Amino acid sequence: MATRPSLDPKTVLLLLLHAPGPNGPHEPIRGKTRMMKFAFLFEKELYESWRHPDSDPLTLFDFEAYDYGPFSEHVYGHLTALQAWRLISIEAAPVGALDVEEDIPGDLSTELGLQLSEDLSSQGNVVGDISDVVYRITDLGIAYLRERILPKLSAVQTLSIDALKARVLQASLRSLLRYVYTKYPQSATNSRIQGDILGSGRL
Repeated sequence: MATRPSLDPKTVLLLLLHAPGPNGPHEPIRGKTRMMKFAFLFEKELYESWRHPDSDPLTLFDFEAYDYGPFSEHVYGHLTALQAWRLISIEAAPVGALDVEEDIPGDLSTELGLQLSEDLSSQGNVVGDISDVVYRITDLGIAYLRERILPKLSAVQTLSIDALKARVLQASLRSLLRYVYTKYPQSATNSRIQGDILGSGRL
């Protein structure tokens, strides 16, 4: 039986990027919003069953309700550190090349894309202005996980994170936000787009 690794936030983010997606192994995460909500859902839906009760903290990222739902500045700090260590790459991409507008009405999608860029830039994010990013694990990151972490994961843990990533990537951005806002309403209390996002449907 695999010995569960002691989890830290950077390892978790590496695992999220390492997991396969609907389009192949180690599928990148496209967009700051999707990356943030992926980390949030891992903490809410998987972390409790993964953590060592005697050694791991109760929470990983200290999320707070922010303008577009759950937000943690620590997520971006850890991603920046992983990039500096060459374990991941963070590539700039025009907002229009991502899925900010996907399944979101025109005026709202424009506001969401541009305002997210402004807000995240003001918080010291890696890429600012009217751009978004693609997060990708590097060969060095894959090698690190294979040597240090993956042998300690159980089959159940591997399948659970793979399944969560598939859900997060297959959902439209609007559906992803709606799921988060509906299942975790306290995370959306300060959202500026809550009224536009909430509606029927599930992730």
